[in-house]
Amino acid sequence: QSESPKQVAMDSEIDSAVDRTTTSTTATTAAANAAAEDSTEAAGNTLSTQTNTQATKHAGEAAQENRQQQLARLIEQRFTPAMKQQINQLLAPAGRVYREQPAVRGGMIDLSGRASSVTIAVLDDDGELLVADITSPLAEQPAADTAAANGEREAAP
Repeated sequence: QSESPKQVAMDSEIDSAVDRTTTSTTATTAAANAAAEDSTEAAGNTLSTQTNTQATKHAGEAAQENRQQQLARLIEQRFTPAMKQQINQLLAPAGRVYREQPAVRGGMIDLSGRASSVTIAVLDDDGELLVADITSPLAEQPAADTAAANGEREAAP
């Protein structure tokens, strides 16, 4: 049987529409797959960024602790007992009692004759200047001297 020209044209149009639909579906599937990959990659990048942020935070905390230990060591090495005593006198003067005075909404601390902090500067081992605010009195004797002053002795070998 032969098909009429009208039927052939209609079949051709249907085939063309099916091809366009298939192409469109393939393109949509490819786009959806690419979006899913991008989403997965973005989630991975977010997780990676969070991990890097946490690592950076921990590194920053470790560096801060290291700087504080370095400063404590430098103060111990470079400050004389007289210098430490002078700092301590500014922070906690002898004969002055720390007083909190009540107020209508809360209270206040009486700092008359007392410093809330003392700014110090010390050169590190590399010749760089470290500046810090000391807010509490310093130990006037090194730990080894304190033990000796208390009559404690190291065990003889």
